Amino acid sequence: MKRKTFSYLLLSIMLLFVSGCGSSGASKDNKQYLYEQLKTLYLWADFVPDGVNTNEYVSDEALLDDLKYKPLDRFSFIMDKDVYSQQVSQTDLGDGLRGHYTDGGTFEVYYVLDNSPAQKAGMQRGDIVLNAYYTDESQTYIRYEFERNGTYYSVTLTLEPYEYPVVHTDLFEREGQTIGYLRYDQFTSTSYDNIEKAFDGFSLAGIDELVLDLRYNPGGSIAMASILLDKIAGAAFEGQLQFTLQYNEANQDRNEEGIFEADENSLGQLQRIVVLTTPNTASASELVINALRPYIDVVTVGTRTYGKPVGMEIKEYNARLYFLVNFELVNMEGVGDYYDGFAPDCPVDDDLSHLLGDPEEAMTAAALQYLETGACL
Repeated sequence: MKRKTFSYLLLSIMLLFVSGCGSSGASKDNKQYLYEQLKTLYLWADFVPDGVNTNEYVSDEALLDDLKYKPLDRFSFIMDKDVYSQQVSQTDLGDGLRGHYTDGGTFEVYYVLDNSPAQKAGMQRGDIVLNAYYTDESQTYIRYEFERNGTYYSVTLTLEPYEYPVVHTDLFEREGQTIGYLRYDQFTSTSYDNIEKAFDGFSLAGIDELVLDLRYNPGGSIAMASILLDKIAGAAFEGQLQFTLQYNEANQDRNEEGIFEADENSLGQLQRIVVLTTPNTASASELVINALRPYIDVVTVGTRTYGKPVGMEIKEYNARLYFLVNFELVNMEGVGDYYDGFAPDCPVDDDLSHLLGDPEEAMTAAALQYLETGACL
């Protein structure tokens, strides 16, 4: 793999993609370990009180919830190691549906993971799940009742392990120009080969423009974010600063920098890039947007991003993983602090009536329109 040494994580726990696995039986050792981390490496360590009796807390989650810096920290969390390992390996034993619960309690599907039971059963983006229940005691089979365009359907899924990609590409031809489309759903370390293949294809096609679809990307590996930046702009800005990881005052010696490196398939000719965003666009996705802005024109199409200009190291203790905010991120101009997210340059609502990557889908269509005319729809 390409040399990128960051072992830290930029991952949002919001929405549907990652959820902390609760544990009310954490040992006293775990709580004491967490408190020591909060007092030392935590970005807001100065706000953590001295002399806390960790025995007064029923769990490490309760301790974290009480002591984290609530004005800004909506990100730190704890997860069991086996749950995290499943997510970063791009494997799953679930249904493969990604979406959100509506106010009415139904589940609206944003997209369906490739190779998943839901995809094999024909479920797709825009479906509204009305009911779901297991049909057997072993919880191997699950029945879904859902609506699509006013018609009701039901399917029974067989839950079994599967692997799924987080990288999808396409090419569009517009007015004599070749436009690359890259949908990236999460910055996982295992997606490196897929990113390489994607940019090999873009380089071979000689694309003139790039649409980067990060609308559902909650973040992940900083190393992969740096590599993606290399692919987009490394040839033009090799050796220049991408971003800086800045720790608290007591840990300034831990600060690190991301530097542009040129690859054989880097797209050095790009003068601009269009990024598709929603409130699901977070962390490493926002890092890429912020890092590119001093160098090329970055046009965002969609809705406001989540707002997570910080990241964390992953600390393991007793099979528990601690994701505490350890550093903030700034670009080469020192710009960070985007806790309110990035507002879109071209406001467009997500369009669940078309599949992702469809040039008629509202956000994709608006991106293509901007590249053709320089104006929002």
